[in-house]
Amino acid sequence: MSSSIEGGRPPRVSVGLPVRNGEKYLRRALDCLLAQDFGEFEIVISDNASSDGTQEICNDYAARDPRVRYHRSESDRGLAWNHNRTFELARGPYFKWAAHDDEHEPTYLSSCLAVLDADESVVCCHSASVVIDETGAELRRWPARPRTASPATHVRLREVLRPHPASLMYGVMRADALRRTGLHRPFPDSDHALLAELALLGRLVEVPEPLFRRRSHPESSIRAFPTARARWRYFTGQAGAPRSLPGWPLNREMIRIVHRSPTHGRERALCWLALARWFLRKPPRLAARGLETALTAAGREDAAAYVRRPWRLLSGVRGKRR
Repeated sequence: MSSSIEGGRPPRVSVGLPVRNGEKYLRRALDCLLAQDFGEFEIVISDNASSDGTQEICNDYAARDPRVRYHRSESDRGLAWNHNRTFELARGPYFKWAAHDDEHEPTYLSSCLAVLDADESVVCCHSASVVIDETGAELRRWPARPRTASPATHVRLREVLRPHPASLMYGVMRADALRRTGLHRPFPDSDHALLAELALLGRLVEVPEPLFRRRSHPESSIRAFPTARARWRYFTGQAGAPRSLPGWPLNREMIRIVHRSPTHGRERALCWLALARWFLRKPPRLAARGLETALTAAGREDAAAYVRRPWRLLSGVRGKRR
């Protein structure tokens, strides 16, 4: 147990643990965190109206260890609110999110802090990862990605836009850098927007040792909420769905992020190119709308017209066929 916690001084690291109905894996997740060889941290639990045994488990750990702080909402406020709530309650200069079903090796925090303390250009540090199943058996390994630590902003942005299941979202971050972002937005997959913002602010390092275990199981959000409407409810805590193309809220936010970024000149142009390539991996209608908006924001209305015209012509043909 850390003397800084006992003495009432703020911890160096705040671990935010948002949870809703996580009794199956929660004890294991907390045990892994409390077994860290670096002790100057707190665990801020935000319970989003759990109806299972989560509250009892959290109260038990909070009573036994002063590093555990438990807060509860009596109504479902959604994933985005619950994640942001843990950061609002955090006190340390470093912060990380921890899922209730993932696991960490005892040296995870100390290894990440060594990197962050040694280099101020690093805004987030994570590790290579292991994907495990519901029993803890290893499914596959994801090595560290060197390109997220590139000094070139557009390289970092391009890399975080690639699909990767063991996300940097669970790395240790500088709280000051995190405050410069929009945190989790109230729409599905908003963590991609947050990672893009961090990549535009500084380097994201992954240490080569596999110190993080990401659990894949039937109750995980990707499997439990497969439809757009269900994922909207999961992220926002509200019924219904947005009146827009599925995926468009994220696209729109990505455009705003690059438009507001501190990049300039050639590097800024390369960031727009990285975003355009990301749009091209999407369904045609969503990709066309995203490219048109991005090109307009980048001051290339002439290029945007080339995207806009064939799509509108195609839409007109479809309308006549109806």
